Amino acid sequence: MVDNDGTFSHSQIESVSFDRSGTAYLYPNPSPKGYVKLDVNGLKVDAITVYDLSGRKIEIQARMTGNGDHELDFSRAASGVYTIVISYEGGAATRKQVVL
Repeated sequence: MVDNDGTFSHSQIESVSFDRSGTAYLYPNPSPKGYVKLDVNGLKVDAITVYDLSGRKIEIQARMTGNGDHELDFSRAASGVYTIVISYEGGAATRKQVVL
């Protein structure tokens, strides 16, 4: 950086790290009708809410697997795009899911 008087200085270097603890993954996506896995990467999930494209809340069965992740049952859901809101301790994540 150069000042008006012609002097300059370098910026201080700061280290940056990315915390992946707030990440949640849905797979397979798109999915055939059936179960979708939700990998919550160690998050303590408070609620999982599913909405259709019109914003209506959809009842989807969710069960926790042995490793703390979840399976969402879309077997009775119509084909389409769904918004899934995962509320967890300290925040929330929103994901889209396509059901074929």
